[in-house]
Amino acid sequence: MAIIAHSHYFHLFKNREIDSLYFMNALSMLGTSMISVFVPIYFYEMGIPLWGILFFFLLRAVYVSAFTYALLPFINRLSDKMMMALGTPFLVIYFFSLTFVTGIDWLFFVSPAFLALYGALFFSGYHIDFSRSADKDNKTKQVGANIIIMDVVRLIVPVVGGVLIVGAGFSFVLILSGCIVMVSILPLLFFPKRTIAQPISFKSVHEALSDSSFKNFRRATFGYVVDHMNATIIWPLFIFLAVGSIKTLGLYVSLGFLAGAIAVYIMAKWSDDGKSAKVFTILGVGQSLLWFVRVMVENIGAIAGVHIGGYAFRDATATSWTSRYYTLLGQKEHSGVYVIAQELYYNLVRIAVFPFFIVIALVFPMSVFFPVLFALAGVFSLLFILAGR
Repeated sequence: MAIIAHSHYFHLFKNREIDSLYFMNALSMLGTSMISVFVPIYFYEMGIPLWGILFFFLLRAVYVSAFTYALLPFINRLSDKMMMALGTPFLVIYFFSLTFVTGIDWLFFVSPAFLALYGALFFSGYHIDFSRSADKDNKTKQVGANIIIMDVVRLIVPVVGGVLIVGAGFSFVLILSGCIVMVSILPLLFFPKRTIAQPISFKSVHEALSDSSFKNFRRATFGYVVDHMNATIIWPLFIFLAVGSIKTLGLYVSLGFLAGAIAVYIMAKWSDDGKSAKVFTILGVGQSLLWFVRVMVENIGAIAGVHIGGYAFRDATATSWTSRYYTLLGQKEHSGVYVIAQELYYNLVRIAVFPFFIVIALVFPMSVFFPVLFALAGVFSLLFILAGR
């Protein structure tokens, strides 16, 4: 495995806490990658229209924002480990609840709340931990190693997930994924907890949201959200409708992860060498061009090619994005409140943009809906350039 052969480059096995996070993410990806990409297809095959699928994920953003505000008085009592440990069971409950959506209609509106509780707790705890424990001079390499490890784990899992869905059904894979995810909290036992030093309040979160040092990163977040929404919800649906097979979709996703791992290996060194602005310019322009190419592709070969290229740029962007985020956090004495603020901001942006896309889904036929959203993703992806400035 290349990542092991180059363990010195990526600083593997030199930071016990980071290595434990690698292992936790690998286990989590083993479970979630088996089903996550297929959830929009699951809803589509249930007969839920495109606007309804987008509404499901809009609900998640609304719930995350509401839960974040509601949990603020209690977050000071929680360590990063406790936040991750408390959040993970809600992801399991989310997977289990999806198995009953076909028979219990109201669960469609409740299931996003479980996913939101997971997001509100887990990701805040995770970013607090990783940003504080990562080595100062090697953040991008360690973030890159994390993404490569997850990509390697995910190389075969989507294919397996597709085969299992066809053979045993969505419900079986949802339950299996939930069980694997639950095991992923075990690595939390192998490193110390970190508490949030500064008391978290509505005022401190709003002050963090208005901090000018995050100004360009916040602007770039609009690009991140639109790109992520298209890449994880709309594009998998487009591929499925084009190829007509869940197993083939799983194969495409796996090939994308392979391309992503290679791209991350190449790009990680550039960002740590002080070339962040140049990297974000390359990635932003590349992401944008690939979304505009998606507007025009129709045949299966072209779809496969642009998908693999898109994943390469997406994972490389995720590495530089997260490294930049941790660098900004490292400049703050009380970084915990900035993590909470950024997680809240992601979802406030989703609440702002998702209704717009829902309207597009309601107004335009499917043949127009996909090209319009891909073109919008191309425009918004250019905002990634701001993240490096």
